[in-house]
Amino acid sequence: MIHCFESWMGPYPFYEDSYKLVDAPHLGMEHQSAVAYGNKYGMGYLGKDLSEVAGD
Repeated sequence: MIHCFESWMGPYPFYEDSYKLVDAPHLGMEHQSAVAYGNKYGMGYLGKDLSEVAGD
């Protein structure tokens, strides 16, 4: 995934820190080299798509 993003946005600056996806008990939080993701892996915020693009 990182290599794909690099083709659009340039080199990933944190290779020494690596990349992590962390399962978390809260909704989520972004860090320099990790994404803490909760929300039970549901679409949208607490299962609701607030963008009104996909509909509920």
